[in-house]
Amino acid sequence: MAKLNLYQQQIRIGKLDWDIQVLDEDKRDELDGRCSSPFEASIQINPELDLFDELDTVLHEALHAIDLMRGLHLSEDQVTKLGNSLATLFVQNPWMITYINTRVKQIIL
Repeated sequence: MAKLNLYQQQIRIGKLDWDIQVLDEDKRDELDGRCSSPFEASIQINPELDLFDELDTVLHEALHAIDLMRGLHLSEDQVTKLGNSLATLFVQNPWMITYINTRVKQIIL
């Protein structure tokens, strides 16, 4: 299954649009992803990840951005467990994605 092109996309968190970018090549051996400060508002994802790890990493880095924007002071362990739990929840219950999409469309209309 081919990956979706998530690069050059944005995630709105609060009042900021966070750019999703490709992780720098020299960082790919050590990092799956990286979240900048709100001043830069960028999330970088390693393009060499498999499909589940990419989903897990996108959610993980989005949680870091939420943490930074909301001042939650989550630990790295908490962000890792939440991101992995959400990725697993959606993979094990794909109907939830349809439900979320439907509800969001109803809310924004």
